[in-house]
Amino acid sequence: MQTKPFVKYTATTLICAWLAGCGGGTVREATTQVDATVDWSAAKLLGSVDERFQSFNVEMVEVTGGRFWAPFGGASKEMFEYRQPLDMNDARLRNLTRHLAPAYMRVSGTWANKTFFDDTATTANSKAAPKPPAGFDSVLTAAQWDSVNRFAMDLNLEVMTSFATSQGARDARGEWQTDNARRLIEYSTARHYPLVAAELFNEPNTGELAGLPKNYTAAQFSREFKALAELRNTLIPGMKLAGPGTGADDSPMFATIPFKLFPSGSSIAEATAPAFDIVSYHFYPATSSRCAPMGLPQTSKEVALSEAFLATTEAEAEYFKKLRDRLEPGKPIWFTEGAGAACGGNSWSAEFIDTFRYVEQLGRLARQGVQVVMHNTLSASDYGLIDDHSGEPRPNYWAAVLWRQLLGERVLELPIDNPQPNVSIYAHCLRGDKEGGVALVAV
Repeated sequence: MQTKPFVKYTATTLICAWLAGCGGGTVREATTQVDATVDWSAAKLLGSVDERFQSFNVEMVEVTGGRFWAPFGGASKEMFEYRQPLDMNDARLRNLTRHLAPAYMRVSGTWANKTFFDDTATTANSKAAPKPPAGFDSVLTAAQWDSVNRFAMDLNLEVMTSFATSQGARDARGEWQTDNARRLIEYSTARHYPLVAAELFNEPNTGELAGLPKNYTAAQFSREFKALAELRNTLIPGMKLAGPGTGADDSPMFATIPFKLFPSGSSIAEATAPAFDIVSYHFYPATSSRCAPMGLPQTSKEVALSEAFLATTEAEAEYFKKLRDRLEPGKPIWFTEGAGAACGGNSWSAEFIDTFRYVEQLGRLARQGVQVVMHNTLSASDYGLIDDHSGEPRPNYWAAVLWRQLLGERVLELPIDNPQPNVSIYAHCLRGDKEGGVALVAV
């Protein structure tokens, strides 16, 4: 196979090209030309990712209804706005989501930590949300959980979740009780729902913000994780347990926040391992301006497309790969929550400019061997793939569909004879192609 000039491109043009049999490609559009030569004969297999590599989150508060991050430009000037439960029977939402499958759908988030599961509420109720028991902030009804799982089963999705950790799920000594988790698991297994993975709690390193008792420790997490593992072994042996489900202790974002996170993700892993079936982590390289009053780090459109900013994705993955290699060797790594910015996304998260960050993140993490990437969210606030008010797909949605249609599980390295600054090329074997096809992404 000869060395061929492949494509002329610019850092402001996204090109997803289908290359039949590794033989060539076409240029969609170019403004400022940059020549690059790809040596197809020197292509190397780097590894592979999960078939459901590109996945997404549905926040628990989307399912139950409640106050979530208010979108920029909306009528509300507050940080949060009330949203009705997501209609999982909506034909448009289903049709759009169908093109993202197969995927994992993680139903979790900070709100899940304070959500009571009511397995008796088996019929839909359009009236006011049920009152939660003491120690909980919201209620997930059986009917709502039914709708989540029907949505998943109809669309070839598999479900991941987490469990309540707030005062209502604890005894007088502050020890976690398995009752709420047991009800959810027993209800799911009785109906053969596709519950395939779970984290114990969402982001246990955020302490009281996550609904945990004051001075919660890594040793306590370890005890409680073991209690969940025993419950899993009894009720649903096939369900994978993931953790620690935190960010890196010394990540660029955490290094600049004005308060210390406790217990740290590394201390949780140290105290608990070896116990995780999956090493999971969350990553936001910045927070939106909604959280600026808390002193949390911000970014800008210009910085968000810089190599230094984009490279934080790889730095975070490397942190957890080292943690995995030391404590849980051989275990898969899943990135179970993230976007361009926490706190609902940036003001430009719904614009095409964020698609470059999204595609770069997918490409870089696949090269790092991260098996699954779960974008936050499917349809809530500015970082949603789908606008939760209009139902319109956003630019990141179309990038997700292209990735799903074109890029398979096997990840390739393609040498470039004359690499250019500010240019990235990612290559995978073409999805479903058995004759050597390659899908290439150039940014």
